[in-house]
Amino acid sequence: MKVLFSIRARTQQKCHWVIEAQPQEFKRILKKGKLSFEWSRLSLREFVRPTRCYKCNEYGHISTRCEGKETCPKCGEGHKGPDCVNQHKCTACTAANVKFQKGYNTGHPATDSNCPSYLHEMVELRKRINYAS
Repeated sequence: MKVLFSIRARTQQKCHWVIEAQPQEFKRILKKGKLSFEWSRLSLREFVRPTRCYKCNEYGHISTRCEGKETCPKCGEGHKGPDCVNQHKCTACTAANVKFQKGYNTGHPATDSNCPSYLHEMVELRKRINYAS
């Protein structure tokens, strides 16, 4: 088992650790639902997250390799997101509608966990995971 990285939690006292395990070890740990670490019992779940660019807010690449323009994750316009008050418009769904004629609803921010583009990417990513059954 190998620790890959940590992710800050909503509360300052906690963080989430992302670990990598061999398929058989992963299945065994997931079946137990808990992992012992030092003097603690930790709950766990599978971590699967599609790659989303923080520059253009589309999926499949990262900002250092982005050829697109910078967009707000909330409204899709060409500004940073923190102070945005515009109506929500997802750039990932807008791009998927143009490129692949998907017909996705775009009335949500690119960070929405119910975003159709995000959910599609999750399905595609899970298809590529090999658990060596």
